[in-house]
Amino acid sequence: MFFLDLGAVEVMAEVIVNGVNKGIFWSRPYLIDVTDVLKPGENTLEIKVTNQWTNRLIGDEQLPEENEYVPGVRSKWNCCFEPWGYQKATGLV
Repeated sequence: MFFLDLGAVEVMAEVIVNGVNKGIFWSRPYLIDVTDVLKPGENTLEIKVTNQWTNRLIGDEQLPEENEYVPGVRSKWNCCFEPWGYQKATGLV
């Protein structure tokens, strides 16, 4: 048997091996059985990682004002996070 170990993932990862979607993984262990989709020789691996929404909002708040999605509404998300705060680690970490 062959397993793909993603290690630590923040927040979710979709795994595709040789064009076969092995699913979306959002909790430990990030260990995926890939035995049924591996082939001799070269294989392809695609991992799509989903960031958490607060990171997007924090990043957007740091853009110049001319890049605002909704011009003039900069304090709209202040209820949920510090707009100039730090972004949490995401991806395959």
